[in-house]
Amino acid sequence: SVIFNSLQPMPIFHDGRYLTTALPGAVAGDTVTLTIGYHGQPGQDASGWGGFYFTGDYAFNLGVGFAADPHNYGRIWFPCLDNFIQKSTYSFHITTNTGDMALCNGILQSETVHGNGTTTWHWRLAQPIPSYLVGIAVAPYRPAIWTYQGMADSYPVWLGAKAQDTTKAKASFANLNAALEAFELAYGPQPFDRVGFTLVPFGSGAMEHPTNIAYPLGAAQGSLDNERLMAHELAHHWWGDWMTCASAEGMWLNEGWASWSEHLFREHVYGPEAYRKSIRTNHNYVLHRAHVDDDGFRALSGVPHAYTYGTHSYRKGADVAHTLRGYLGDSLFFHCIQDFLAAHAWDNASSANFRDHLSACTGRDMGPFFEGWVFAPGFPHFSADSLKVSPHGNQHRVELHLRQRLYGAPAYLDSVPLEITFFDQQWNSTTRWLTMNGRCGIFTAVLDFAPTSVKIDPNERISDAVSNHSLLLTSSVTNQKTDAYLELPYAEVTGDSMLLHLEHHWVAPDPFKTPRPGLHLSDRRYWRIDGIWPAGSSIIVRFPFNGTNANDGHLDNTLISNSEDSLVLLYRPGSGYNWQDWHDYTIQPLGSKIDKRGHIDARSIVRGEYTLAIYDKARKDTVISDIPTGCVNLNTGTAYEPPQPDPVALDMLTISPNPARDTITIDVGRSDRLTTLEVIDVRGTLMYEAMVITGFEKQTIDCSTWAPGLYVVKKMVDGQLVGAGQVVIVR
Repeated sequence: SVIFNSLQPMPIFHDGRYLTTALPGAVAGDTVTLTIGYHGQPGQDASGWGGFYFTGDYAFNLGVGFAADPHNYGRIWFPCLDNFIQKSTYSFHITTNTGDMALCNGILQSETVHGNGTTTWHWRLAQPIPSYLVGIAVAPYRPAIWTYQGMADSYPVWLGAKAQDTTKAKASFANLNAALEAFELAYGPQPFDRVGFTLVPFGSGAMEHPTNIAYPLGAAQGSLDNERLMAHELAHHWWGDWMTCASAEGMWLNEGWASWSEHLFREHVYGPEAYRKSIRTNHNYVLHRAHVDDDGFRALSGVPHAYTYGTHSYRKGADVAHTLRGYLGDSLFFHCIQDFLAAHAWDNASSANFRDHLSACTGRDMGPFFEGWVFAPGFPHFSADSLKVSPHGNQHRVELHLRQRLYGAPAYLDSVPLEITFFDQQWNSTTRWLTMNGRCGIFTAVLDFAPTSVKIDPNERISDAVSNHSLLLTSSVTNQKTDAYLELPYAEVTGDSMLLHLEHHWVAPDPFKTPRPGLHLSDRRYWRIDGIWPAGSSIIVRFPFNGTNANDGHLDNTLISNSEDSLVLLYRPGSGYNWQDWHDYTIQPLGSKIDKRGHIDARSIVRGEYTLAIYDKARKDTVISDIPTGCVNLNTGTAYEPPQPDPVALDMLTISPNPARDTITIDVGRSDRLTTLEVIDVRGTLMYEAMVITGFEKQTIDCSTWAPGLYVVKKMVDGQLVGAGQVVIVR
């Protein structure tokens, strides 16, 4: 039934989806009141995810239907304008059996106990939200309640659980206050009158109903194993609830940013290295699986209905948010993110709105970023093709040839900021920034040392089609797994330490310069192994192969066309050299020789590039990589190995303790000239610098916040390196 302006019953028509009535005398701009009566038992989405659930002594809803079209699923239990754009405030009057409690969005206004064994709960949400975010849960709840002092004001926090579940739930939410602190610092004050999580017996995820988040009971059993889910749902208070994507096709604005917030939470609670590890794990999954999970490489904006809640919206969305941070730097990034959210408070926004706002806020044209990372599928890929070094007075002139390739992307990206770090074998390093445009480019610089290797994006700020892992080994290891789709069955370290840079490149390697009949290169991937390791060190590297369609497969599906005995491991020192067979390896099938699973163990590894190939005379080569024309010297084979300078006798600095945890003391020794002390990490980041004053030759340094690893200590006199040492920080 429909009553118009509280007085007049209206004729209605209901077709099973839409309720239609005429509004007598009403014209555009009028304000009218409709009172709608309805009854029945609400249902569930065809996918099993979404709708209304009656389970034991629980009743609750999830406001999204994965199969529903549109996905908004408020309409399953109350008449509403069910879309992402229309927002309303809400008042709830829920009658339950006495002993049960209804938890809804907003603030509890009253609890009325009736004489017939029922109780009516009145809740009110003062902030406007779309219909799919309206949430209710009924059970014998006995919430844990506390007050959080937020950035702008204090507000209550409710943890809705049964009495027997409250203690375990509080333990699982031990870092909820820390998550609130992290997100308020990043996004601005928490916008709602309350924060609430309500436990429900649903095992397939959570739903971000603001102030009344439906949270799986099984994820709050006393451990912190699922706190990333907690952080994700809380982040929706800003991304999705306060500012809502304008349509389902822009779901990455809701889910991608909530997913990235999981990593931000880890950074705030567990530190920068935990953030980098978390981001790297997500990035590798996206490169490996997103196009498999969602049936192709997809742009973030305009995702089809079937993949609204797919891997691209969530995990690639987080990957792109991380990359935007790398483009802008923290100060500008967080300032403009807060500015964007505040500008679209209680409203909706599209990817184009986001682009335009960031362009205005940053003073930069963000069009190239959005065209490459948001409006187009796939990823760019960046590599160093050659490094040439020549004398330049007392310094060294470096010419670095860079190349961009594509991984599921339609066009080359422009205006990409890249961080480049140069290394030599004496642990010297320095970092430069450049802007990459198009297929190839040349970067020149003058350095104080002659570099022998280069690492692109050492801090993994840009999520291109490379999976990285840097390892600092201070002792021999066995069975070391890495994030670069490689394993180290054995590495013997001679001397103090070994630094390995391992890279898995998700693009086809360069083709043979001289074709080898019947031998076909991988069309999907190659590896680069670099680093610094003392003479006499021994490394065995395991190259896994997997041509199956299992979860860990989809790597070599197009390569392995016959028996695994036909596989070959190839090597080249770098761009400009032809591929050649690696001289010392064995193939180890995991099952039979035709199940496409196994690994290749290669011994006596050296720096260079590696890839898989297979002998099959019955097929045509599938590698589509090419050497771009017009890119100077990329295929000349003239990579220059700089002359090694005469060895200089350096003072070996005394450092104690070593290894260290919280502080180190360095004995610099006396000098009558200008003496400075530097400490750098393996990426070349300057961690400490100070002038040494006569009488204070023993310097004590607080290293309690440094990440575990190897650090290089340098003593400089009048700008010249005269002393060095190394210290290992452990935790």
